[in-house]
Amino acid sequence: MKHIFCISLLLLSVSCVFAQKIYVDRIETDGRRQVMATTKEYSVDDKDFKFCLKVFDGSDRRDWLLLVSSYAPMSMESVLLLKLWNEAILRLNVNNIKVDTETKPAYAATIGSMTTIYPSKDVNYYYSVYELTPEEIEYMGKYGIKKIRIANGEKVWDKDFRFDSLGAYLSRSYKKILKQLETPIKKKNIFDGF
Repeated sequence: MKHIFCISLLLLSVSCVFAQKIYVDRIETDGRRQVMATTKEYSVDDKDFKFCLKVFDGSDRRDWLLLVSSYAPMSMESVLLLKLWNEAILRLNVNNIKVDTETKPAYAATIGSMTTIYPSKDVNYYYSVYELTPEEIEYMGKYGIKKIRIANGEKVWDKDFRFDSLGAYLSRSYKKILKQLETPIKKKNIFDGF
């Protein structure tokens, strides 16, 4: 009985750790509703990439997008390959690229009696957007993602997964976003809570 209680407690804590949350839920200027889940970060070869599922919901259609962001340069030739555990391969071509500039703060490194100061600098941060269908998201959720390959036209980054964390993340995000879309967004009045 004690073992069952400990295992149940462990499973409950693990499920809470991996719970997806909604990061953005707003109405865009074109009237479409944007709902976006929190990001999931992975180190892919020598770069860190953040993955995020979002949807733009309008009166006539619903656009599902996978947002991949990193300091790694991306271009309109970028491709994302997803190998599933059933050996199927999904190829996602980039739909859009956005480049922001971020300022990395200055810092100092001391080795022995020598201190080197590195000044702050502006660096590019890339957002690449890939279109998905609900069927592709459900397929990834069903079979899981075994490997990803991100290519920007010049360089290729690979990551093998020991277990399906990215596919599970996308599946949970999809379900969470669908549930969020069932709830109408409430526009806040200027006098609410004043």
